[in-house]
Amino acid sequence: MRCVSLLVLSACAAATPPVQAPSVDYTPIPTEAPPPHGTLYATCMTEGTVSAAYTEDSSLLVFTCTGKPAEAFFNGLAAWSAREQTEFFANDRTYRATTKVTVNLFGVDHCSVGKAADDPVCVITLNAGRFLRELPSPAAP
Repeated sequence: MRCVSLLVLSACAAATPPVQAPSVDYTPIPTEAPPPHGTLYATCMTEGTVSAAYTEDSSLLVFTCTGKPAEAFFNGLAAWSAREQTEFFANDRTYRATTKVTVNLFGVDHCSVGKAADDPVCVITLNAGRFLRELPSPAAP
């Protein structure tokens, strides 16, 4: 009887078609020119590439811009920050952020100005993933 049960079980298992893994679509994602807020990011990041930094204990690449790009971004955040309640005051500066700060500024894109509003600074973070921290392989001889 045991032999027959195993035979039937084997026949049922063999009759089940294999599950096909979904295929991967490598088609490039269609893009278009960014909306105005995208331009604020791009302009700030362009300036920030000169002084890009990263946080050693994470995978964040940090872009900092100042001057006109930062002023435009800070002003561009005005309505958003009012609506989303992401404007706050700290260290004698007015901050506007793209998301609410819950613990600290880690990973939060934000701009700030001092009391005179003549020193705008914006910080944009890009989560680059593990590749950012990976040390390059030694060059082959």
